[in-house]
Order: sequence, then C-alpha cells, then structure tokens
Amino acid sequence: MNQFKGITIISDMDGTLLNDKKKIGAENREAISYFIENGGNFSIASGRIFSRLQMYHKVIQVTLPVITMNGMMIQDFSTGSVLYSEQLDPSAKEYTRAIFEKYPHLGLEIYTDDTVHFIHRNRHIDKHISDEGFHLDICTLDEVNGEWRKVLFGCDENLLETIEREFAYMKEKVHFTKSDAHFYEILAKGANKGSALWNLIEQTGIDPSRVIAVGDNINDLEFIEAAGAGIAVGNACEEVKAHSRFVLSQNNNQAPMRELIGKLENGEIVI
Repeated sequence: MNQFKGITIISDMDGTLLNDKKKIGAENREAISYFIENGGNFSIASGRIFSRLQMYHKVIQVTLPVITMNGMMIQDFSTGSVLYSEQLDPSAKEYTRAIFEKYPHLGLEIYTDDTVHFIHRNRHIDKHISDEGFHLDICTLDEVNGEWRKVLFGCDENLLETIEREFAYMKEKVHFTKSDAHFYEILAKGANKGSALWNLIEQTGIDPSRVIAVGDNINDLEFIEAAGAGIAVGNACEEVKAHSRFVLSQNNNQAPMRELIGKLENGEIVI
C-alpha cells in the first residue's frame, strides 16, 4: 500500500521524538516503520552533532538526509557525508569571548564538524554530557581546532534572557536561538532548521506542501513555520504551539508519532 506516498515527516529529537530518558518508544518506532512501509518519507532535524544522532541508527528508520546542529549541516544518515554546511562568522568568536568574560560561570560548548569542545562546565553542561554521553574534549577557547559551527551556553533561564538583551547588537552578524530552557545557542546568520529544511527540499525534490515538521522548542519555530504543516508535541513551549496546526500528546511516556501517523491514516490531518 502507498497511502502515505508523497508525505514527509521530519521530527525534532530531544523533547519530541525522544522521551525524557532519551529513548524512542516502541510505539513510535513501529508507527514510523509502518509509515515508511506505506510510502512515507521520514527524517530528523536536531541540534545534535551527527555522531549523537547516529547512535539511533539501528533503532529508527530514516529515508532522507538529516538536519544536524540546528540547521548548520545536512548529512547522510548512513555515512555522515556532508550535503550542506554553514560556518559561523568570525565575529562569533569575539562575541563568545565577550559573553563568557562577563559571565564566567556560564557553561560553554563550541561545536566544530562532529566534535563538541567543552570550555566550561556547570550543572547544565554536566547534565547535557550525561544525557548525550559525550566524549569529553576539554579545552580553552584558544585551543578549539576546526571551523566553528555553533556555540552553546548553559545557564539558568533568567540569565539567558539577560544575555539576549545585553548582547542584542550581535544579531546583525549571528543568529541566536534557545534549544532548551537552559541552552542558548549562536548559529550563523540566517541558519536555522527552517532554512535547512528548504535546502533539503531542493536537494531531494520532496513536495514542500506535504512536509510535516514536528517540534517542541524555540529552535523548532522556523522549521515548523516553513513546513506544509507544523505540529507541536504536548510538552512544547507555548510559542511553538501557537504556530502549529495541531498539538499532539507529550513526548514522555506517550507516543506522539503513533498519534500523528494515526491521524494521517484516519484523515484527521489532511496534507
């Protein structure tokens, strides 16, 4: 059967496809397999580096390249080969240093091609390390090797808001986004999951009007707005919910992908 032919689902990972234990539930896995077997395309758009996505390679089927590092790269899910990439403006290094020098207790990670360099750890960064099982590359800002792809700061939410106000002038050269209540990221100007989605559409020829984007946080907003249908999970932030066509069940202990695919099958969602 090809009841889902021409339909593409692209899902965020953390807070969306993954539950709070960083697992993909059996019901979601089975629903995605059923969707693909019946003609659908499925892929992932994540803030993670490729190696932290590929650990799920044997768990989930993917039929298209994946969006990594919040839109900074598009890569083949089997080989990791880079189909598209962005790098940060050189000024991002100055901006990162300025923020870190003013707030030296910030957690700080610098991302190059497939390496996360840990500049300073705090409780938010330590949780990130624990959740994703990073290999620890600990260094100073001056010791980071390779082209900078993105910067991640980890701190309490109220400080993130302060940083955004104080350093608003930086938005002329870079893009800021929140990927979690405690993570604030610097990306290339114009780079986000939405712009990467359009690049993926151009590369693969999929129908943009029949793309469903599923997410939960501010870094998913452009992605959800760019898709034919934007869908939020129940635990999504209010801004993402407000820009979504439907709100599904929560990521934790429930099966939002099974729910979404069931709604497509039953005609409750038409795309």
